[in-house]
Amino acid sequence: MFRLHDKAARLMGVGLLLFLFAGIAGAQSVSISPTIITLGEDREIGTFTLSNSGDRETTIHARVYRWDQDDGQDRLTESQDLLLAPPIFALGPGESQVVRTGLRRSLPGAQEASYRVEFQEVLPDARTGPEMGLRLALQISVPVFIGPLEPGSADLSWTVHYDRSAGEAVIAVENQGYAHARLTRMALVHQDDDRILAQPGRQLNYVLPGAAREWRMPVDRQQARHAVLEVRGRAGSDDINVSLDLE
Repeated sequence: MFRLHDKAARLMGVGLLLFLFAGIAGAQSVSISPTIITLGEDREIGTFTLSNSGDRETTIHARVYRWDQDDGQDRLTESQDLLLAPPIFALGPGESQVVRTGLRRSLPGAQEASYRVEFQEVLPDARTGPEMGLRLALQISVPVFIGPLEPGSADLSWTVHYDRSAGEAVIAVENQGYAHARLTRMALVHQDDDRILAQPGRQLNYVLPGAAREWRMPVDRQQARHAVLEVRGRAGSDDINVSLDLE
């Protein structure tokens, strides 16, 4: 069983955001692999590899957040359910660092548990001389899912209708299953020529178990008469392929 010091419990999770930061003295770029980890009975330990392709050393601090979705919004709460080792480390130019993660508690029940691990650059308190300048902090957020004791999958229920007063198509989905689904494409297309009429302005990403999400897309009434909603994604090993007429 994976064992770490309690301090390591402040770092892990799910999703992916990557920013590059630069100073007058040079540029910094950090990448991570993999971009998602799933743990469970058959896999108690996972590993991330962070690589520095920039030209200076940086210090990275990792934290773990419990990830929930409420009223269509992501909610992150700092958590000690997962361990990370090491939680803080220096990464020199051209170097890589392996960060291990594991569970500190028992597996969840029937429903998958979702976390997000955030890796963030630790900036010095003060800078002087040629190092001064615009520098944006690196922040990478990676999804970590803890599989349920019994195998389960996502179960998505879709509705789509046209809101005449707002001039918008309203798309809603509810995940009544036991695991997450990942959406990779959503679009209203013309039923005759597949021409894209509208796409959501917000990021699609994940629909967690027990969560509901909604998107609104501006589209005029004439276009709505010929619009079909198309959605693509993945739920476990299964493809998501949805095609619905706009009512």
